[in-house]
Amino acid sequence: MQPPDVTGKNLQIRINAMSRSGMISKSDAERLHAIGFMGNDAAHEIKKAKKQSVLIALKIIEHILLSVYVFEDEVNQYLEKPISTLDDALPILTSSLKKIGDNSTFTYQMAWCITKKGTGKNRRHRNRIESQN
Repeated sequence: MQPPDVTGKNLQIRINAMSRSGMISKSDAERLHAIGFMGNDAAHEIKKAKKQSVLIALKIIEHILLSVYVFEDEVNQYLEKPISTLDDALPILTSSLKKIGDNSTFTYQMAWCITKKGTGKNRRHRNRIESQN
């Protein structure tokens, strides 16, 4: 999954855009802003950051890089997760409906629980498409 493009005229706007898009959490955005303050102090006020502050900043950056880029790919590959958009659900629904005969009626329950495993297999949890001949 490719993260959305984040644009803006300054770092604060880009961090806020990442938070609004769901790319990072509100807590992560606040942490990035704190790192930005530390950077501004160093760049504009020639204020040296404490070693411990720099080490924490590096941990925060590592966490964000892992969660935005690495973990998302691993989650998509190895874990099932709920499908949250109609665009993700339609291929699974279409595939399931093709298995039902033309003259059949059907009921569909709990579509929001459909999951798609990163391996490409479609699975359904607590939902059913039932043919009623």
